[in-house]
Amino acid sequence: MAKKIDILIAGSANDAFFSRIAFARLSLDALGGDYRNARVVAALAEYERPEIPARWAPYFANIDVVWSNPEGLPNPGWDLQHQKRFEVMRDDADVAIIWDADVCALRPFDDLLERVARDQTLAGVIAHYHFPIDGARGDPDVEWPQIANAVLGHDIDRPHRYLFGRAPGAGGGPIADPEQRPRAPFYLNYGVVMAPPALLRRMFEREQALRPAVSRITGDVWAAQVGLALACAEQSLPTLALPVRYNYANRPETDELYPEELDEIVLFHYMFDRNLKRNTVFAERDAFQAFVDTRYEGADERLRRHIVKITGGRYPFPPP
Repeated sequence: MAKKIDILIAGSANDAFFSRIAFARLSLDALGGDYRNARVVAALAEYERPEIPARWAPYFANIDVVWSNPEGLPNPGWDLQHQKRFEVMRDDADVAIIWDADVCALRPFDDLLERVARDQTLAGVIAHYHFPIDGARGDPDVEWPQIANAVLGHDIDRPHRYLFGRAPGAGGGPIADPEQRPRAPFYLNYGVVMAPPALLRRMFEREQALRPAVSRITGDVWAAQVGLALACAEQSLPTLALPVRYNYANRPETDELYPEELDEIVLFHYMFDRNLKRNTVFAERDAFQAFVDTRYEGADERLRRHIVKITGGRYPFPPP
């Protein structure tokens, strides 16, 4: 059965974000079917005027743009475009996906969409590491109970493990043994979060209500992710922790700790600039060509091959 999908991306109105969002659209189109028919929404802020520049207009022809800060209000944590995504998702979509601009699709995920819609569950990949407070990563076994009690008035269950771990304090690397990694609630990297629209809104409304109290503890940058975990736990929402292939970050730890996932990547999160420079790779022809003409190791090579496959190795966004 065909699925009606909403892909909801937040960003700033500049070439870096225009190019990433255009490539996300291109990666979905390359999969065909429901993915080609998916509605992609770009919620944008940080702009002088509410219009897509002529440079990018041809590549936004099948992207809905929502200008998220018409009054030019202060926007700590880029919250205005984050919030707008939850307001504009379609009520009749089968699955809505909160999707970072630097995420692209490498292969279909029909079975997961079917499961999320059928089971009415909220799905995402557990975060890599515990979040820092005041610049230092503390002990999750201490900080999660403290935060939960301060914000909710009670502790919460932590049935999951961080993807990489890391012992408290500075300088600790990832923990190889999964059973030794710290425990976490349904604490996601917000790069990919999917659910039926009504459930996603229910989570978000509570996340927003909790946001001021969370921000006072974690700061604005981490408040949304922490608020999501608290909102899900407080309301006992149905959740599904996904394998790393559904939000595969191009960092060495992922390749080292999850080698079995490398050939199964579904959604690729090119969030680290080790080889691929995310601000320029799709914004500038020379940066694109330099990336696709160089061989790499691990995840970046998988992404390079996919880019060559769907573009023919030619820059996909030449100026009109």
